[in-house]
Amino acid sequence: MSVTVPTKTLPSGAEIPVIGLGVYKAEPGAEAYNAVLLALKLSYRHIDTAQFYQNEADVGRAVRDSGVPRRESFITSKLFTDNWGYKKAFAATIASNELLGLTYFDLYLLHTRDELLRICNTKEFSRTLAWSYIRPSLVEFCKEHNILLQAYSPLARTRKLVDPTVLSVAHEVGATPAQVLVANGYITLPKSANPERQQANLEVVNITLTIEQVSRLAALDEGLVVAWRSQDPIEDARFNK
Repeated sequence: MSVTVPTKTLPSGAEIPVIGLGVYKAEPGAEAYNAVLLALKLSYRHIDTAQFYQNEADVGRAVRDSGVPRRESFITSKLFTDNWGYKKAFAATIASNELLGLTYFDLYLLHTRDELLRICNTKEFSRTLAWSYIRPSLVEFCKEHNILLQAYSPLARTRKLVDPTVLSVAHEVGATPAQVLVANGYITLPKSANPERQQANLEVVNITLTIEQVSRLAALDEGLVVAWRSQDPIEDARFNK
């Protein structure tokens, strides 16, 4: 079933689809290629890769083979820490672009293995914000200043799928717990190579949560951060509120 994914407007004027496919840990080669090709055939138009994932070439090949016009896809990649610095960054960016073979990136982020937020800002990084949970005041600040928030691991590695509140809201809207978590109002990058799950993640765009339901879900905030770290890529953390 074809799904039209809505977009949000970046400050540049570019449109970014609110649901994307993340390919972190998708093995280079057939796994990454097939996951992206399937996603594009299901109407995904936003693919998120990175130098560190080592599957940029597979992402680019899948986009070309999909038949989806380049102008209709939104491709993100990231410059890894090892290549920071003007000369190295310039060379690495050209190399990534050649691997993708798509002429250009739609979004290019600074990727880090250190404890920093993955923020693409030409002026500054903020270590202060990086090690804090997502405060409501930060969300409001971003809304006021037209800064879009993007979330990876929206499913919290499945550990919130049996939460009573999540289950209750899912029942009320006729959705799965996973869909409720993805329907968070942000740009999200759920990761899956499974056709049924990819389709279910796309169908989140048809789910509308009430203000009351959003408030109940927001009240679950316990300072849990599902994040990637250099020391342990699957380690989570809790921060005091």
